Amino acid sequence: MDLNDIQKIWDESSQSVLYTINEKAMERIINKKIIKADRWADRSEKAMILINTLCPLIVLLFSLLKQKHEWSVYLLVAFMLCSALYIFIKRKQRIKSNLNWESTILGSLNRAINDAKYLSNLAKGMHIWYLLGISSISIFGVIADGRSVYIVSLFILFFVATAYLVKWERRIFYDRQYKELVSLREKLLK
Repeated sequence: MDLNDIQKIWDESSQSVLYTINEKAMERIINKKIIKADRWADRSEKAMILINTLCPLIVLLFSLLKQKHEWSVYLLVAFMLCSALYIFIKRKQRIKSNLNWESTILGSLNRAINDAKYLSNLAKGMHIWYLLGISSISIFGVIADGRSVYIVSLFILFFVATAYLVKWERRIFYDRQYKELVSLREKLLK
C-alpha cells in the first residue's frame, strides 16, 4: 500500500484531507527564501550606502572646483551623508537581529519574513525621507539660483517620476516577497 492509497482511504473515511509535509524539502525552500531575502537586503543596503556616500562627494568636488559655494549644495551633501549613516546603522541592527532567530523551520521562515518586512519598511521610509528631503533641497536650490520655470518644472517632474518608480519597486519586489513568505508561514502552521 503506497501513500496515495492511504490518502484515499483517509479522505473517504474522515471527510478531511490528509496532508504530509516533506520537512527536508520545506527546509530547502525556506533556506532559499532566507538567502534571497538576505541577498536583497545586503545588496540594497550596500547600494544605498555607496550612492549616498559617493554622490555627495562628487557633487561637493564639482562645487569646489567651480568655486560655487551655495547653501543648497552643502545641505544636500549633509543630507545624503546622514542618510548613508542611517542606512549603515540600520544594516548593523538587521545583521545583529538575524543572529537571534531560532534554528527551526518556523524560526528560519520568521527570519525571512522579518528581512522582507525590513526591506519594505526601509524602502517606504527612504521613499518619504529621502525623496522629500532631496527634492525639496534641490528644487529650492534651483529656484534660489534664479533658474527658469522650465528647469524647475523638469526637476519637479523628475522627482515625481522617481517617487512613482520607488513606490512601484517596493510594491512589486518587497511587498510581494513579504506576502509570499507570510502565506507560506500560514500554510505551514495549518
